[in-house]
Amino acid sequence: MSVVDTPDALEHFQFARCIAALRIEVSTGLKHSRGSMLKHVQNTYGIQSRTKKGALLDLEMKYKKIYGRRYGS
Repeated sequence: MSVVDTPDALEHFQFARCIAALRIEVSTGLKHSRGSMLKHVQNTYGIQSRTKKGALLDLEMKYKKIYGRRYGS
């Protein structure tokens, strides 16, 4: 079990959570129960894409740029 208690770790967790939620929305068509993940990602991370699929690609590229590796690897 991991403990996420530093600001960097919390930021990384939130980033990964958004990518995972968007992946589920894109691949299955399900919607997030707490509102639009697309709108959240646009407001929080400055993603300009207007589609969920585009936002997911932009968010994954941003993840790779920040953390130096692909999400999930």
